[in-house]
Parts: sequence; C-alpha cells; structure tokens
Amino acid sequence: MAVTDYFESLILGHALLQQPFSIEDWYVGLWTSDPTAAGLLAGEVAAGDYERKPVSWNPLFGNLSRIDWAPAISNWGTVTYLTLTNSPNKSSGNVLVYEPTGESFQVNIGQPLTLPPGGLAVVAV
Repeated sequence: MAVTDYFESLILGHALLQQPFSIEDWYVGLWTSDPTAAGLLAGEVAAGDYERKPVSWNPLFGNLSRIDWAPAISNWGTVTYLTLTNSPNKSSGNVLVYEPTGESFQVNIGQPLTLPPGGLAVVAV
C-alpha cells in the first residue's frame, strides 16, 4: 500500500521531531479513482448505501477479521482502490494508505462484498 502525504508527515514528525501521534481507529474504504498521495476524498464510492468499515489492523498481517459489506441496494460503480482512513464518515477524515485493487470490480445491486482476514496487507517495497 502507498502512504499519503498526510500519513507520511505524521510518521516523519514522530520519527524526526518526536511529535506524538496515534490513530485510534482504522476504516477501510472503496474508491472508484486513485486517491493519490494527496489523499483525495473525491473518488470514494458515492452511493448512499455504501459506508466505510472499521478494521482491526495488524501491520504485519493486515486486517485481523473478515470485513463485510451488506448486499448493495444501489450500484456502487467500478472499485479500483482500497484505502485505510481515520474516519468512519465518507468525505471526511484523512486517507492514510491506499492500494489499487489489482483488477477493478463492479459492485452492483444485490451484490455483497467481503475481504477475508489478511486481505488487506501492507507490503514494503
């Protein structure tokens, strides 16, 4: 996963200037376009029935439990990126890290979505 400028500044501020920071809660989001290093919120799924999901996170393993979205009641569009954010609310908070889905996929009416444990993992490159 790539790190956004915002998260990078938190990490560097902590490492170089000893500025404290913590992220209490992590949320996984679905994007239909690249949030970029700027952490753009404009590309998140806009459907009214979509919501970010809380995630229990371990940096070495990824998500510790399964993440489930209920069957969509509207079309969510083509998902191309997954993100970790620090807010449960769409269009708020900060994108911390982001990753292309590899293959884009459609979420249509009636379709549930599940990420298995370990389905989100940060890999150092």
